[in-house]
Amino acid sequence: MAWDGSGNFARTNGTNSGSETWQDDDAAGTDIVSDRHDVHDQDLADGIAACLTKNNESKPTADFRPNATDTYDLGSSSLKWEDLHLNGVATIGGNLLTDADSTNDIGATGTRWKDAYVDTVTVTDTITLGSNAVRAAVTGTPIATTSGTSHAFTSLPNTITQLTCMFAEVSPSGTEIPKIQLGDATTGDYIATGYVTGTAKVADGTNPQVRTTATGVHLDQAAAAGDRYSGTVTFHLLDATNFIYAYSGAIFETGNSVNSIAGTITLAGLVDRVRIISDGVETFDNGAFNIRYE
Repeated sequence: MAWDGSGNFARTNGTNSGSETWQDDDAAGTDIVSDRHDVHDQDLADGIAACLTKNNESKPTADFRPNATDTYDLGSSSLKWEDLHLNGVATIGGNLLTDADSTNDIGATGTRWKDAYVDTVTVTDTITLGSNAVRAAVTGTPIATTSGTSHAFTSLPNTITQLTCMFAEVSPSGTEIPKIQLGDATTGDYIATGYVTGTAKVADGTNPQVRTTATGVHLDQAAAAGDRYSGTVTFHLLDATNFIYAYSGAIFETGNSVNSIAGTITLAGLVDRVRIISDGVETFDNGAFNIRYE
């Protein structure tokens, strides 16, 4: 009979079965009979032949299922199978995890998956599309610009290709104009010269006035006491080899003007810090400053 289809095996010699097959023969006065031994031994052989062997000589001929759902593991953290080769559909009822963070890949250059259908993708580093890297955007924690002469974000990653500075009602204590300055790890400091910047003030009923500066990216063309600045200025990595950044932005100034800003700056390395600083010695007394980068 070999296996019964439910994982049970029972010996038989064709007449008696079970753990007392030969005792039952003896009790019945049956002598040792060769044909019963052949039946019994063949039954054992059939049962063994239906088992999987450790050296893989005997292979599954039907579906390979556990005895209970969601109960048993295939391998362990210390005893791992090497490779898994499938030719059909793998249906996973739980998480598909790697055993080491930021170490293992899905697919390779010469063996790529075709399509991926997912609801949500959470990226902590980089997605590469062709030769272009796409990184998750990061927004900083707002800094209150209610005191001090400068406020900065430092230790930024050197992979930034786009950096946006955001301002909400930022105000100096007097009439000085706030300005943005970038810095890089090669210099180890902020760059205070070399900006090719134009800032145009567009006010109701007046012709645009333009301020050109080299010491930073000024948020205004001309300031007055009590001016507050809101808006964004975005820097784009134009040339990664020569560390050239192009930038533009629009700032609303509470004196009823809109300031348009554009220009370029060449650093000594990739940007790793940014600050808003007064154009002299005045302190800030209002507003907030934040950044977003990718």
